[in-house]
Amino acid sequence: MWVAQYWYFRNMIIYKNLADLVSSSDDRIFVLYGAGHIHLLKQLLIESNIFNVKTAQDYLSN
Repeated sequence: MWVAQYWYFRNMIIYKNLADLVSSSDDRIFVLYGAGHIHLLKQLLIESNIFNVKTAQDYLSN
């Protein structure tokens, strides 16, 4: 239970740090995290309506 709660908390800290970096809508931020973080971070970023999220998959597939 502790690991699950810490994992969510850790992803929230990552999200907060990314949100703090944004100073204008023209900013671009490159984020590289392991696959274990992708699902939750992507969900947090998209649902915030602050970020336009693109993944490597968006650029690598035809």
